[in-house]
Amino acid sequence: MKFSCIDLSFISANLAIKTNWSVNNDPWGSDHFPITIEINVTPTRLTRKNFKYNLNKLDWDAFHDTLTSNAHLFSSMEFLNCNHVERYNSFKNLIISAIENNMQSKRSTHSTKEKKTRVTTVQATKQSNKTTIENNIWRDDECERAVRIRTATYKSLKYRCTLETLINYKKIVAETRRKLKETKKQSFMNLCQSVHKFTPIAKV
Repeated sequence: MKFSCIDLSFISANLAIKTNWSVNNDPWGSDHFPITIEINVTPTRLTRKNFKYNLNKLDWDAFHDTLTSNAHLFSSMEFLNCNHVERYNSFKNLIISAIENNMQSKRSTHSTKEKKTRVTTVQATKQSNKTTIENNIWRDDECERAVRIRTATYKSLKYRCTLETLINYKKIVAETRRKLKETKKQSFMNLCQSVHKFTPIAKV
């Protein structure tokens, strides 16, 4: 048994100098050593604003009058000399301005605070759920013990690589994989049995 890594990773020349490539020491029960690739770049997030208004609060008569009074703008030479993108943006901005200026009522500060509180609660719940998922709550003490035994067996195999230790390692890997799979399945079944029509969606 040779402890080597034959896996290949390809990356562009522009990112090669910003990339760190390493191989983990523990195969985690696999026949390949896990590869860690770190790219030292700052990700760019593109955010898009989704315009959504409660049109039930819109004064449609005033909205109509606003658009009618500004209709002459679309026949002006300045507008006609613009390209299609600029024309679209002018038309869109006029509609948005007409909507925002003709809402019958504004949201109260109290309702805004309530919404912020709800958003904060949802974000906290999502963060909590994310942490729970990463920690694998279905893994009990027996699973942790099986993983530790698998790791110790692998270290023993590296120290004394014989046919006997290799067979024993393969056996331990299979038993650990089966144990984790059965425990995860049973945990999911228990979750399904505990869910009913009154169960909060956040708990699920």
